[in-house]
Amino acid sequence: MNQSLKDVSVVIATYNGEKYIVKQLESIRNQTKKPDEVIIVDDRSNDNTFKIVKEYIHQYALQNWQVYLNDCNLGYKGNFQKGIELAAGKYIFLCDQDDEWESNKIELMTQVMSDNPQIQALNCGVRLIDGNSEDIECRPSKYRYNCGFLYSEQPIGKISYYSYPYLLKHNISPGCTMAITQKLRLEFLDTYKCELPHDWHLNLLASVDFGCAFYNKPLVNYRRHSNNVIGANTGFIKGITSRTKQHRIQSCDEKEKASNDILTYYSRKMGGGTKQLDVALHAEEIEEVLKWNASYKNFFTTPSLTKLINLYKFPEYRETTKMRVRIWNIAVALKIDDLIIKLIIGNGK
Repeated sequence: MNQSLKDVSVVIATYNGEKYIVKQLESIRNQTKKPDEVIIVDDRSNDNTFKIVKEYIHQYALQNWQVYLNDCNLGYKGNFQKGIELAAGKYIFLCDQDDEWESNKIELMTQVMSDNPQIQALNCGVRLIDGNSEDIECRPSKYRYNCGFLYSEQPIGKISYYSYPYLLKHNISPGCTMAITQKLRLEFLDTYKCELPHDWHLNLLASVDFGCAFYNKPLVNYRRHSNNVIGANTGFIKGITSRTKQHRIQSCDEKEKASNDILTYYSRKMGGGTKQLDVALHAEEIEEVLKWNASYKNFFTTPSLTKLINLYKFPEYRETTKMRVRIWNIAVALKIDDLIIKLIIGNGK
């Protein structure tokens, strides 16, 4: 097929996903709007994922489906980057290996993007399922939508747009819900250095000119299990032990570096400024978010009660930090967090 004629690409990144991969592939093959190409990139799985995918493609004679095996393990960020690099569609859908799509996902999302050409990254809603594909109830939480992935003080409409300073603080949905344009793909490949997760970087890029949107319709059945890179409403114990001080420091660094790279890129692209772009309207907000980010990093670098109290000066902390995280941060400030983690791990919880 001539690359210029391709309308829809689907990019799937796989790694040790043999347990659920067939269900994910089935949900793509049975879409009401068929993709013009499906690109599957396996990151050197040491189970049967690659073999299962090859056999599936052969079984259904899927000539426009291709599976690639990496020469070495790239990690999930690098693996998705490679898949995005290979994609030629006008619209590119990102896909995990263990979820299940609603049959009209591609049809509905491409229609939304066609009707709203300013959208460069469209994220849809999720429904939680377990390992047996049974629904998991999403616990309601103040200002939390989309099974806890999306923070908003205002009710969510059918289509909601998100600004650059908002995206600096929060991502809005898992990457498996995302469709991007070919234009955004090219900008991503010019700027991505595997700092932030790929989907967060894509949403930030899109928001530079008000092109990041959320489509409030659950079109992905998001499977929650122990091997998810990012889970929804994870338990307290798992949540605190998976996000150490070093992890949070690294996350702050990644946001700062990614933001600097993105804004520098667009400044050069626009001939020395970003006045024509939506991001120019939010310069003061961006500065405040970066101050908050620096204070958060400083707290975890050398924790103290004084620095924790200082965090409460920022609305980002007062308004968006969950109570369980606030409680844990007190333990960090008192320097007893490592001891608690050791006790938890020692008890096998």
